Amino acid sequence: MEGGQGEEQLKILSSAAKFFTEERLKNFSVVGNDGTRIRVNREWLIARSVLVGALMEESALETSVLRINVPGATFEALYEYLCTGTTQLLRFEKTIGASVEEKDVVEVQSLLSLLVAADYCELSSLSNNVSDGLMRSLEACPSLSLLVLEHCKTDFLTDLAKRAQATLWSNPFRAMDTVAMKHLGEECLDLLLRDEFITADEFEVFRLVQKWVEVNGEAASAPNLIDHVRLENISAKLLSAEVKASQLVSQKDLLEAYEKQALRAQAIHNDVPQGPRYLPNWRHTSTNRAIGHEEEMLDILDCSPMKVGEYRWAFHVQGMSQQPAWIGVALSGKDMDRETSLAKHEYGWAYSSQGGIRHGDRNEQGNPCFKAGSKVTFTLNLSDDNETNGTLSAAIDGGDEFQLFSDLQRELDGPGGFVPAVSLFAPATIEFMGIQRLR
Repeated sequence: MEGGQGEEQLKILSSAAKFFTEERLKNFSVVGNDGTRIRVNREWLIARSVLVGALMEESALETSVLRINVPGATFEALYEYLCTGTTQLLRFEKTIGASVEEKDVVEVQSLLSLLVAADYCELSSLSNNVSDGLMRSLEACPSLSLLVLEHCKTDFLTDLAKRAQATLWSNPFRAMDTVAMKHLGEECLDLLLRDEFITADEFEVFRLVQKWVEVNGEAASAPNLIDHVRLENISAKLLSAEVKASQLVSQKDLLEAYEKQALRAQAIHNDVPQGPRYLPNWRHTSTNRAIGHEEEMLDILDCSPMKVGEYRWAFHVQGMSQQPAWIGVALSGKDMDRETSLAKHEYGWAYSSQGGIRHGDRNEQGNPCFKAGSKVTFTLNLSDDNETNGTLSAAIDGGDEFQLFSDLQRELDGPGGFVPAVSLFAPATIEFMGIQRLR
């Protein structure tokens, strides 16, 4: 279509839309699931929404009413968009400030309802506009994340909820404003605290609970919520000066946190850690990607060896060659030949993109395969008993976990431990997503 013709058609469409908004031409009623009745032009609605048009043709031939499973006010905003190309609700991102106000609560609920309705009516342009506007608003006002998470009850909104969760944990202090906290329910907060991949410092997680209890006057709920805070990940200084002073944590729980810190320090021969429960790769290692080589070579990720305990980490497979990729663990503290594939190395335990596993003479098939785009999560369990072998399990894209090896052995008295390792052919790329210690 020539540019001039396209512009002319847009003018005609715009004029037609304004024409059909006139009251005298509204010849049909849509009734929302809350009983609200909205008058529309039947022919215009059929022309602009394929799904709604089909419903009208199917169920409303003999009537002048269609009942639809969205709130009436939401459908009214949707019809406004169909007629004018915009809606009052889309101006929300221009009015949001640095913190949440009461008026924002209602507007966020309306926008999320409109997003679901746009998806229901198969209006992708409206869905994209609402979603993009909400995501930009989250960047400007991180405390909006609490409202979004509280009201994202639909599977369709999962991606938006994930963005809100990431915003919350990257800006926990900015998210703790009073109005947002008032509208965050205990059930939603409980689910947030159970997240295994929280990137905020654990002390900030505690502060989030403390602020919520203060704002909502819910001291009785504090013990259950505090159970999800890993107090042992908070420095002894802050435990003594801040956590104890809050009076939200019992003396017994404080003593258990100190004890866990001491046991962990003894186990890893290091200082007591402070910080997040999950460390993204760029804060945990000096290299965050493994790139394929012309020849199959061993790449050992730069991180502290995993010794006693249970650990979890993930590889994000960003690209694959036609040759199989091998990912798994290698035993550190050994003079390892980097020109030998992980799959052929005597100190390597390797899992193939084609579903095979290899260690020494062991070569087996039959496990699930992974591919470009897959996220492979490993769980390594190492006992402090020299007679007990360690286990290595995997899960692909959040699916069921399956065991790869049950024969990992290391030298408890030596410097050795296990480290994530890969062997790739070019042009493969794998990103290491960080190690999380579970116990």
